[in-house]
Amino acid sequence: MNKGIEIWQDNALTLARYEMSETEKNLLYMVVAQVKPEDSESKRYQVSVNQMAEINGSARLKADAYRQATRKLITRVFETTLSDGDFLQAAFITSARYKKGTDIIEIGLSPEVRPFYV
Repeated sequence: MNKGIEIWQDNALTLARYEMSETEKNLLYMVVAQVKPEDSESKRYQVSVNQMAEINGSARLKADAYRQATRKLITRVFETTLSDGDFLQAAFITSARYKKGTDIIEIGLSPEVRPFYV
């Protein structure tokens, strides 16, 4: 039986103005599922391309699709009005490192966005 993964995000992210491709969403969900309150801001989260393909039921995505998705997540701006009235603009991730010879992508979550996921 496949155990579901539960993820949590603050309502500010739910209401924020941004649009993502399916690959971008899946990459971000894989990262967010790993975030713990005790993690340091500099923690890098590992995403397995093979695991993503298995979850999505498709191995058709190539490395270029993931590179394009991580590039967009680094440059895509998420915007929201915070509870104190401040307006925030931030990127979702700070970096994506593709580990040579593996199916692993190490992703750095933006410190401005990370608190919305814990």
